[in-house]
Amino acid sequence: MKIIASYFETLEELIEKNNHHQYLLLVASKTDVDLNLLKNSDIKIYGGILPQIIFKDKVYDYGVIAIEISNNMKSNFIKDISNACLDKNDFKNIKSVITILEGLSNYTEPFIQELFENVDIHTNILGAGAGSFEDKSEAFIFDNSGFYKDAAILISLKNSIDLGVKHGWEYLDGPYVVTSAEGNIVKTIDHRSAFEVYKEIVEKDYQVALTKENFLEISKNYPFGIVKYKGEEVVRDPIAFDGDNLILVGKVSNNSVLNILKGKNESLLKASREAISDALKNSCEFILVFDCTTRKSFLEDKFDDELGTIYQQTNASTFIGAISIGEIANEGNKYINFLNKTCVIGGICF
Repeated sequence: MKIIASYFETLEELIEKNNHHQYLLLVASKTDVDLNLLKNSDIKIYGGILPQIIFKDKVYDYGVIAIEISNNMKSNFIKDISNACLDKNDFKNIKSVITILEGLSNYTEPFIQELFENVDIHTNILGAGAGSFEDKSEAFIFDNSGFYKDAAILISLKNSIDLGVKHGWEYLDGPYVVTSAEGNIVKTIDHRSAFEVYKEIVEKDYQVALTKENFLEISKNYPFGIVKYKGEEVVRDPIAFDGDNLILVGKVSNNSVLNILKGKNESLLKASREAISDALKNSCEFILVFDCTTRKSFLEDKFDDELGTIYQQTNASTFIGAISIGEIANEGNKYINFLNKTCVIGGICF
């Protein structure tokens, strides 16, 4: 079974050239999504709006990548992941799952944990968070009927996916213990104000005072790493502070052990080369890339080098993806993670 994916400049172009098909859409954030057009179409659509999309070795602010959902694939549109009830029977004989969901939802991590618990132990899961840091109250997951907040799309395949998951961020300071946290809000670290601990280390290294105005610009250089017993640290992006509290993309649990990380272009580019090498171990022909928007922001013009390097290492007939608000990956029986600032690559084999 082949998977067909195409790029269109507009939704109108997609609808004009296709009918009576079912698609997963990756939509770049500046693209107009006309719901009336979708409601009157014969095409069944499941879509997510992401910061940017990737087609071959180019990143687009506008446009749509349409992935055909064939008869050998199962689609599941979940309008409210806070009340989702998944069924193990829906994932029988499934080797991999692609998911697009609301990246900044409070329910993202409980949902992907439930997904992980309902699939077979050897099923690989690959996904991306839709959304925007600028419009956090908006909904970014849609079907022909409308947009839905806290929603998710699941595409189940009988094909296997080889995963490459690397971030390349390096140790700066730590370890620290989270002594008070609630969801994605870290209140105290080592029984001190979380913001003060972070501010102290970052200002010493960056030599600029942290303010509300410059926080995102500076914090993109200094994520947290949640220390794991095995494997790479799980990266968490600080995106704002509120008094003594730090607000992250993704949950951090009480008693988590954290390091403060720092990026270098060379180490991030090396990590992406390692990720594509892992994803190509079976010479898969369909490559799906999800790379974090704040990672791209850190790399700036070097991101073109990263994407070009990844693309040139493959002989894949299809190379697509998106710049995301958080990434999702597991590898078989390894625990699933919601990631930030990470390059996640899937090689889908036929």
